[in-house]
Amino acid sequence: MLSLSHSSPLLGFVLRHPSLPILCVLLVFLVFRWITVRRDKEKVEYLLGVCLLVSPVCYFLLRKVLAKLTELCPLKYDLYAYEFGTWFGSPSWSLRLFALQHPRLHSVAAFTYDSIYLVIIGTLAVYLWNATKAEANALLKTFALNLVMAPILYILIPIAGPRYAFPGFPMSPGEISVQPIFIAAAPKGIPALHLTMALIAFWYLRKWWWGRVAGGVYALLMATAVMVNGEHYFLDVLCSVPFTAMLIYFGTPRTQESDEASRAKHLDRIIAWRGNGLTEERG
Repeated sequence: MLSLSHSSPLLGFVLRHPSLPILCVLLVFLVFRWITVRRDKEKVEYLLGVCLLVSPVCYFLLRKVLAKLTELCPLKYDLYAYEFGTWFGSPSWSLRLFALQHPRLHSVAAFTYDSIYLVIIGTLAVYLWNATKAEANALLKTFALNLVMAPILYILIPIAGPRYAFPGFPMSPGEISVQPIFIAAAPKGIPALHLTMALIAFWYLRKWWWGRVAGGVYALLMATAVMVNGEHYFLDVLCSVPFTAMLIYFGTPRTQESDEASRAKHLDRIIAWRGNGLTEERG
C-alpha cells in the first residue's frame, strides 16, 4: 500500500485523507435526494453548496493563507508553548508515544482529525432538518467566523506545532533555551482550528441528548488527536476553549437571545400567575 501511495499522488492523498471517499458518497447521496425528494430540494441545495464550499474551496484557500503566514511570521514561539506543557507532563509527547505503541488509537486519532469537514457538514444537516433556517445560518456564521478570526491570532501568536519545531518528536528534546526560533512552517497553533470546529459542533448539538453524547465524545477525541498528531501543544488546546466561547457569543444573533429571554420571562409570569391563583383558591 505504501508503494502504491508513492506511485500515485492521488491515491496517496486519499490514503492520508480517509474521509474523502465518504464525502464523495455524501455528495452523490445529496444529488440523488435533490432529484427524488422534492420537499427537501431547498435544504439539499443549501447543504450541497456548503459541501462544495467547505471541502475543496475552503481546504485549498486555507492552504494558501497558511503559506502566506509562513512568509509573514518566520519567528515562532514554540519553545514557550513547549515549556508550558512541561508543567503538565508534556501531553503532546506522552500521547504521541502512547499512540505509537497502540496503532488502533493512532488510526482513530488520524481519522478524527481528518473527518472535521464531515462533522461540520453533518452538524449543519442536523440543523437544516431539525431546527429553523435562521439557526442553521447562525451555525454557518459561527463556523465562518472561526476561519476568519483564526489567522489573526496566528499572526499575533505564531506557533507552528511540535512536529515542525522538534524534528525528533516525540523524543524528548532535553534541555532547551526558551526563545523565539525560526521555523519553516505555517503558524497555526493558537487556536487549534480543528478543535474549535469540534467544540462549535458540540455546542450547537447540545440541544439533543444524542448530540451532547456524540458531540462531546468527538470534541474529546479531537482534543486528543491534535496532540497525538503533533500538530498542537497542550497550550493550544487550552487556549482554543475561550476562543470558541467568544466565537459562539458573537455568532449567536442578538435577536435570538432576546427571543429566548422574552419566552423565559413569559413562562415565569405564567408560573407566577398560576401559583398566585392556587394560593387564592386555598385561601
